[in-house]
Amino acid sequence: MTFDCYTSTDLTSNHSTSTSVETDRDKNTELSMADRVATALAVCEASYTAVRTGEDAPAGPYVPNPTACVLSDRRIAVLPNAAGKDDASFCVALGLTAPGR
Repeated sequence: MTFDCYTSTDLTSNHSTSTSVETDRDKNTELSMADRVATALAVCEASYTAVRTGEDAPAGPYVPNPTACVLSDRRIAVLPNAAGKDDASFCVALGLTAPGR
């Protein structure tokens, strides 16, 4: 499964793309949406709070209330939801779909 971690709600902004690789499950069975969302949120939140690697290295970005939405190609996008809107309202405002949990 592939997902994107954004530090802005601008979908054209720079972002990281990650792929979760799991070796202990059936590759012919797709993860449930709830599992995909949980994995994407966990990995993106970890990257947002990454520890500095050196004295001059920048701290990780501040991403308030990371929220998962579904892109048109079914990838999960994790974006900052500074206003704390409910998932459905937030995602629809960006032209995306809220994941069905």
